Amino acid sequence: DGDWSSDVCSSDLDNYKIYKPVETSISFIRTHYMHNITLEDICHEVKLTPSYFGKLFKDYNDKTPFEYLHMVRIQKSEELLLLGYSITEASEAVGFNDPFYFSKVFKKIKGLCPRDYMKDPSRLL
Repeated sequence: DGDWSSDVCSSDLDNYKIYKPVETSISFIRTHYMHNITLEDICHEVKLTPSYFGKLFKDYNDKTPFEYLHMVRIQKSEELLLLGYSITEASEAVGFNDPFYFSKVFKKIKGLCPRDYMKDPSRLL
């Protein structure tokens, strides 16, 4: 019995050590999505190398850190578009420097371009 409980505790601790940096990085991304975040910024925050962190994040989330960042930015931009922001205003507010790139990422994630979304946002709510 003692071996089993120590294995469980050890396993829980290992999982915590592995996934705590991922949770920290998710919080960092959700707080700073509107800024020009680099992988180095995130890795500095969680004190891991980029290659190790990238693998951990993908294993945990099925997304790369930048796929996750794009997802957060697009979710936030949807809210802004619904509030009447222009595509350019929304793209800049969520951290995209180029509204054309923003539109490309928006379409990849949402399946339609921001202009079409603005015409009928109720389809996606």
